[in-house]
Amino acid sequence: MSTLNVETITDGTNSVSTSVVTKGVARAWVTWTMQGTQTIFESNNISSITDNGAGCTFINFAQAAPHANYACATSTTHTEAINYSAGLVVERGVNDTTQNRAYVMHVYPSARWDSGRCSFIMFY
Repeated sequence: MSTLNVETITDGTNSVSTSVVTKGVARAWVTWTMQGTQTIFESNNISSITDNGAGCTFINFAQAAPHANYACATSTTHTEAINYSAGLVVERGVNDTTQNRAYVMHVYPSARWDSGRCSFIMFY
C-alpha cells in the first residue's frame, strides 16, 4: 500500500489545506424509509439501522467516531397528507460514538410517526 502525504491541494489557481478537506468531509450519512420494513436507500459508514418503534430508528455506524463532539444534520419528507410540521430529531448518549437514535416528531401534536424518507449526515 502506498501513502500520499501532502499539505496543500491546488487546481493551479486556488489552494486549500488538506486539513480543511479532511475535516469538511461527511464521515457518515444515510437515507432510509421508516415505513413498513425500515430500509436503507443509500449510505456511507453505516452498518445498519434498527426499527425501535413508531418514528424511531437506531443508526449504527460501521466505524466508530473518534470522539463524541461531532455535528449532525437531518431531514425528513412528508409522504402523507398531514397538516402539521414535523422534524427529524437526533438523540445520542453522552460519549456515544457508535450509534445515534433518530426520531420523527410532529411539532403539533407531539407524537412520533414513521416517515417515508429520512436523511442523516455526520461531520467530525
